[in-house]
Amino acid sequence: MTKNDIFFPIRYEKSRPFIEKLISLCGDKTHEEIFNDSFQMTIQNIIYDEMVSAEKKFPLNYPISEENFNHKLSRELNFFWFYYKWRKNGRNIFHFTKELLELFEQTSVSEIPLNLIEFPFQSFFISFAELERQFAIDLSGVAFYIDGIFVIKNFSKENQIDFFYCGFTKNPDNSKNWLWGNYASLLGEWFRINYTLENNTLKTTPYIPKLIPRTASQEAKEATQILFNQIGNIVFNTLCYLSSKQEIPKSVYPTDTPQFLLDKLDKAKTKHQKEQIKKDITNRGYTKVNFVGQSYKHSNSKENSKTIATHWRRGFWRNQAIGQGLKDHTLKWIKPTIVNKGNGDADNGRIYEV
Repeated sequence: MTKNDIFFPIRYEKSRPFIEKLISLCGDKTHEEIFNDSFQMTIQNIIYDEMVSAEKKFPLNYPISEENFNHKLSRELNFFWFYYKWRKNGRNIFHFTKELLELFEQTSVSEIPLNLIEFPFQSFFISFAELERQFAIDLSGVAFYIDGIFVIKNFSKENQIDFFYCGFTKNPDNSKNWLWGNYASLLGEWFRINYTLENNTLKTTPYIPKLIPRTASQEAKEATQILFNQIGNIVFNTLCYLSSKQEIPKSVYPTDTPQFLLDKLDKAKTKHQKEQIKKDITNRGYTKVNFVGQSYKHSNSKENSKTIATHWRRGFWRNQAIGQGLKDHTLKWIKPTIVNKGNGDADNGRIYEV
């Protein structure tokens, strides 16, 4: 399948030296205790001290402004809290194939009622790494590609969805310089949606970009809107796909998981033994992954590799009435199709409004 290190949560926990210390401090604290101002400041001070230490150990050739340093601190805090929520809720990763994600790019989701979406877990990570879509360039000219997204349902209240997009770079520097290096990703964007039963589609529900400064330029705000439109379309398609139970994800350990541990797990005779070995595998930094869309990878790979057409006919999700008296509803995917094959290449590069 693939290796563990392509997933942001794994790269992040392997690169940050303070992870286990912070996780230990969080312990079994409640949501209220975790997000108490005093405890938040404790976590912030630990990360701040680690950043100062890393800056001394790996000095840069150019000065870093206080504003830049504080912005980095803010992002590190957000990285940690989304990682913490992901870890606390079972370390669940869903990895979608390129072929399925390309179909999602051609599928509209703007009118889907958000209350029809069933979240498999309160917090999980969706991987888009195979798609290789560029979404940012940093100040040094390094291109970042969309790695995936943390999803949290009901973060602080009901009918709330929080997203944190993460980026990766090709051929990253694997050094210990986690602060300014690019191994575990330095870029991320946080978006929040609050909806009601009256306003519960992407057409009627506003989103909040949580990290963009209030003083940001109009160009920065427009770029944020484009980012939300581009990635949000794919995100909600993956959520609709999981909700509609189109397939049962294949849950397996990645290819770089030590074979001797997998052999021990296979030979374990009791539930307790299996749980202990699984805990050992997790402690070594390996996480089981839910692979989604493998059938599309095999059956559609030939067609998708050529994509000969004048244009795509957009797919959409139908709010299908079911059950006795048609009182219940479910999501049904009307897949995108290629129109007029043989008349040129289909346009895969458009940005559609969500």
